[in-house]
Amino acid sequence: MTQTSPGPTSPELRTAIDMDASSLEKLPFSAGLPGKHRQRLERQACGEVAYILAVNDKGIIGHLLLKWDCPEDSHVRHLIPSCAEIEDFVVDPGRTGQGVGSAMLEFAVGLCRERGETRLGLAAGKENSHAWGLYERRGFELVPGSTHRVTWLAHDESGREFEEHEDCVYLVREVV
Repeated sequence: MTQTSPGPTSPELRTAIDMDASSLEKLPFSAGLPGKHRQRLERQACGEVAYILAVNDKGIIGHLLLKWDCPEDSHVRHLIPSCAEIEDFVVDPGRTGQGVGSAMLEFAVGLCRERGETRLGLAAGKENSHAWGLYERRGFELVPGSTHRVTWLAHDESGREFEEHEDCVYLVREVV
């Protein structure tokens, strides 16, 4: 699925292709280990995920991973046993407030509809009020008792691997 008309404020929304891997690895606003992008493309080829990109005439300005299985965190999975899940939703900080994130969320909802998914969930940092506002405007609601910690691997300036984490809550939107 692709939405056309790329430009500075109306990006093209599409799933990633193999040729995007090197561009994704060079993004200055994308945290984690560089190899994650190639792994996601492999998972997409197997039908496990959709790796969604927002692209304009200057390149990739956002990405999110849409997973078809239930939430990864066991505590959240107990609360919400069946829903597609967004992971690692990132928009270039220079593009926030321009509708890129909203467009990406709606694109993900459209893919969920196509697959017959009934709910879409995501973890949101407890301190990230900007993201909370976006999610609430797009119809996501807090799941009571869903506080949990999200952990991922990254590299520091000297190339050493280290563990990052963020305390999050879970939000869900019905897909209708």
